[in-house]
Amino acid sequence: MIEALSKAEMALRTHQQHIDMISNNVSNINTPGYKASTPVFNNLVSPPSSDESSQLEIGHGVEISGSVHRFTDGEYKFTGSPFDLAIQGNGLLEVELENGETAFTRVAALKKLHDGSLATVQGHKLSANVTVPPDVEEVKIDRNGKVLGSIRGESELLSLGQLELVLFDAAEALKMGDQGLWYETELSGQRQYLNPGEDGAGTILQGYTEMSNVNMIEEMVTLMAAQRAYQLNSRVIQTSDQILETINNLIR
Repeated sequence: MIEALSKAEMALRTHQQHIDMISNNVSNINTPGYKASTPVFNNLVSPPSSDESSQLEIGHGVEISGSVHRFTDGEYKFTGSPFDLAIQGNGLLEVELENGETAFTRVAALKKLHDGSLATVQGHKLSANVTVPPDVEEVKIDRNGKVLGSIRGESELLSLGQLELVLFDAAEALKMGDQGLWYETELSGQRQYLNPGEDGAGTILQGYTEMSNVNMIEEMVTLMAAQRAYQLNSRVIQTSDQILETINNLIR
């Protein structure tokens, strides 16, 4: 009976974590570039002891050992700004942080710095070798990441550089940070630098921003299942408590 209480209590904590994760997904449904989190459930099993006749493993419930992110595309919102970029398909843009570290993003709302380089609106400089001269009036970026500039009075476009996308062996294992940034982990695997449109890399959409990939219907269905499981385990605790109380009364 005590074991039933322990397992039910663990299940309550697990389902509450799941509910919190769903709530976080829903609260970020309008956050550009947000990728929905999915829990990783871990079975708690103890192996049979050597003196037991049965060699069956004993289950002790489940726990959430971590989470992964669904790197499917979100909806693409048209902004019309030449410095708003969205990635359609696989890949992220590499940025350099002020502390010298490297991070990655799919939220590419850009601005031009005083030296002509490009950075996100938060000030994270793109690692790509792109420089926009002062006399360039309009910047055009094609689906393959080629950055071109037009100068007044000249018909020929000026090549300003090339954007690269970074692909990971397991992008779902990247660590999510603030301001739409992602950080590599041991589980995310090796980086691969590719031009957009090459070997499975996504393409660039200029004048668009990618919204979150949270599916409200899917999240609500999952939430109802998690809440139902939470309620059932609450009843297990309540019933176990009543049985223990009855046993104590009988002993008296």
